[in-house]
Amino acid sequence: MPPDGYRVTKMKINTTIPTPKPNKVGIGIMLCLFLFFVFFIHPFLAADNPVDSSVLGIEGWISLSTAAEAATIAERDSYRTIIITGPECSGVGRKISCNATIVSILYDHDMSGKSIITGATRESHSSRTASYAYALKDIMANHTPPLNSVNIFTEGVHAEKSYVTYKNILGPKITVGVISGTPGEYNPQFWWVSVKGWKWVLFDLFKYIRALIVGY
Repeated sequence: MPPDGYRVTKMKINTTIPTPKPNKVGIGIMLCLFLFFVFFIHPFLAADNPVDSSVLGIEGWISLSTAAEAATIAERDSYRTIIITGPECSGVGRKISCNATIVSILYDHDMSGKSIITGATRESHSSRTASYAYALKDIMANHTPPLNSVNIFTEGVHAEKSYVTYKNILGPKITVGVISGTPGEYNPQFWWVSVKGWKWVLFDLFKYIRALIVGY
């Protein structure tokens, strides 16, 4: 009971939480951001940016189908020196695991008049791309005549990350371009409908941002 002179009034309170109404503006913004990401991130990460060069550098991890594309470009275009940087043979799988496999694919095409150089690399846990770039730098520095430009051939959305890494490691005296080969695991035109497409894009977006920050 309340003390004398006080009165307690009991009120009936509605505690029902109303159903939230969709925020159409917020939904529209999120949809626009999603569509922007879907339609622009893949072309950005997989952008071709070749330079005028007689040297083609092929990364040794690319898929077999992408390596065949590299061989076609090496045969068709005016490349005189083809440098492959990758590990020595360690098995055969979907991914190329040794330089010899790429050499074999190259010689399925007409490589007359072209010099093919392989550089075995010990892959770094911190950055495989950086280990390839340092191997390429060593080969180009010791080549006769000197090589002062190169187009890096890589796979899909790895292109932009490779471009940043090689440009930083090779230094200002070497002109660097990049060629993005067709991915072997998903359709790049409809990458967003594939789990592997999302995996590639998100992983390589992270790697690209990391390369911008630390250089490789």
